[in-house]
Amino acid sequence: MRSLAAVLAAAMFAVCAAADSPAPVAPGQDAPNRFSPTGEPADEGMNGRCGVERWGVKTLSDPDAASVDFADVVDTSVHALITNPPQSPWSASQYPADQRTLSGPYSEVTVYRIHGLMTEARREADHDYHAVIMDPNTSETMIVEFPDPACPGADSSAYSSALASSRAQFEAMFGAAPSYPGVLKPNPPPAVVVTGVRFFDPIHGQDGVAPNGVELHPALSIAADAPLASPVPTVLPAPAPAP
Repeated sequence: MRSLAAVLAAAMFAVCAAADSPAPVAPGQDAPNRFSPTGEPADEGMNGRCGVERWGVKTLSDPDAASVDFADVVDTSVHALITNPPQSPWSASQYPADQRTLSGPYSEVTVYRIHGLMTEARREADHDYHAVIMDPNTSETMIVEFPDPACPGADSSAYSSALASSRAQFEAMFGAAPSYPGVLKPNPPPAVVVTGVRFFDPIHGQDGVAPNGVELHPALSIAADAPLASPVPTVLPAPAPAP
């Protein structure tokens, strides 16, 4: 299997305005392009498929994708990612639809590697594989997303081969994730190591959502992991100051 660096290097040869804030989500309802925890279908986005909400950022097809530091992968834990920063940025302000945050505590330009337990997964209405990863030490959870490489944005991203590779790795381990009402729940949850780009999503009742809305989105690789011999880091590097 090629290394993540090799996959990303190959992907670089592939096909290479601020927006309105998303509408508030009523209690008990789901935001567009997400499966509902109560089972109600979500809006499937453009042309009845794939996604819309911050879709360029989610598929590394946004104008700022080249700012992501793929060369320096930071090893950390689920606990560290979901507690630093402690709150969701969406409680105070909204992000631009087609750009990523480049600096400050909510920056979306860092690639992280986490070790955890894959507790469940489902194929969302936007075709992402939505996986829940649990910290083996604290039982806290966060979301990891694997975009469909055939979706617009993902298919034209300069990193399209990395997106396709990570989705294929998931399917090689678990098969295709089912759509609602199906859900994949391995028993016991297997230990995995996942690498992906930090992303912040508005909190709207997603299964496994972190208290600060952090995700690895998109995931760039997933592999089986051996039980950890020692705890993974519990703190992140100090965030760069906001401009």
